[in-house]
Amino acid sequence: TAGLSAQVYVRKNSKTCGTSCSRGKTVKIRTARPVKRSRSRKKKWTAADAMKAKKSKHELKSGDLLAYFQQNDSPFLSLNVENLYSDNAFREKNLYTWTSSKKDSVRYYSGRNSRAALTFAGQKFAESIIDFRNGKFSRFYVSVFNEGDDTGVSYTANTFTAMLNNMTEMITLHLRKAPEEGNQKLQRFEKIRYYSWSLPYGELKLNWSSEKNKQGGSSYCYIEFLPSQGNGDAEEELTVQSIDSTRKDSKGSPPVVPIKIKKKQLAENVKRDGEYVVIQGIPMVDQGPKGYCVPAVLERLFSYYGGNVNQHVLAGLMDTAAKGGTNSLNMYTALRKISKKLNVDVRKQYEFMRSAGELEKFVSKYNSLAKKEKAPRIKIARFGEHIDLQRTFLTADPQIGRNALFQLKKRAFEKYFCGFVKEKIDAGIPVLWAVIMDFSPEQGGGRGGHLRLITGYGISSDGQTNSRSRKKSSRQALSMILFSDTWGRGHEVKKMETADAWAITSGLYYIEPDN
Repeated sequence: TAGLSAQVYVRKNSKTCGTSCSRGKTVKIRTARPVKRSRSRKKKWTAADAMKAKKSKHELKSGDLLAYFQQNDSPFLSLNVENLYSDNAFREKNLYTWTSSKKDSVRYYSGRNSRAALTFAGQKFAESIIDFRNGKFSRFYVSVFNEGDDTGVSYTANTFTAMLNNMTEMITLHLRKAPEEGNQKLQRFEKIRYYSWSLPYGELKLNWSSEKNKQGGSSYCYIEFLPSQGNGDAEEELTVQSIDSTRKDSKGSPPVVPIKIKKKQLAENVKRDGEYVVIQGIPMVDQGPKGYCVPAVLERLFSYYGGNVNQHVLAGLMDTAAKGGTNSLNMYTALRKISKKLNVDVRKQYEFMRSAGELEKFVSKYNSLAKKEKAPRIKIARFGEHIDLQRTFLTADPQIGRNALFQLKKRAFEKYFCGFVKEKIDAGIPVLWAVIMDFSPEQGGGRGGHLRLITGYGISSDGQTNSRSRKKSSRQALSMILFSDTWGRGHEVKKMETADAWAITSGLYYIEPDN
């Protein structure tokens, strides 16, 4: 060893020592130069020294957003719509951008701003959202990891646990407060675990799941901070955007908050502006470039109802893929399973092209119209026993496709679309609208299936809106459908003629409070 000197003594006339020992003398051979020991005693480490070492190991870097949370106060509490960009972290407007013209939330997405290096508890993140209510701060959210945005990032069970441990240690050392641990089971193979730090001014939570298995589920990790009741408007009622600091539950509030609003209260959100009837107060959620239209739409809907369900939690329940999106059957089945936990009633109004027989009818009708228009015909693309809809519709003309679809579904136009949409919108209930984008009249709308929210309708100047005359002139009364996409600012309210909207419809669903 380095601190010892290896010495070998050889007796005289030893045959094994060779000629150097033939003179009859004892030879001292040193194989290593001795190292002098330090006379100073080793310092005994105390608990304070260990804490200092951990602090240096988990020292916050410049710009880390954990620094915004202190033991007794947070700059987030004084944040509002007016002073948002006066802060260093948000000064550059291209980091956090408004998700809608209402200015009720801003979003940071690292995929669009690769040069930005914002961190939370030493961990880089893909997405962050700051919500405002009545112009004042109401919620802070950071998606540390999710399978939709972080497709190039892979975690093993050990590295995922190590990441959680590092973040937990850093937050605990920074706040000087130990967290409470809890979990919330949504269904058999999906459980959300969380650490909760209860602060005088709110609650900071680290939520995660690593339940991915053969039965479904997904891995995700996100930070969420909700201010205590009383930090917002004094007249504002307690909603999901604020927590009760006087609660007795030591484990903190659960990540998924069920709906408590009464169904009859929703009609108060319906506003009539001239010839348009619109539901107001639906928050915007930007799904980003991933195929998360279904989870994002549902997050918007549950937030509108006063609940709190993250889109990545929903994506795990419905086995959503970043590129492939969500299967409509998985969506409906998963929602039915968790409907009681969320206090909602999930219903299916209409579905089309869910069988090979319906597809064959459409192709036959399309080719009949294409022959009259002297346009190319289409055929069903098959892979063994499977059908590829995208390849089937690839060469189809959108206008001919809409005409064929409308003629096939013409009898159900009044009953399943016009009357249904009007009834739900008047009650303040948005409609989940599944469409076939291949035949949409929109420019650059894309291809494949897509889920939207119908949020209103337009009335023709000579149309009747009362229920008695709906059977006679409902098609004339509902001249326009108002809808919204989960793509951020500029997609809050869009319009489409009722006939075109019905033609591209592949499914209609609705979710309402179950009370």
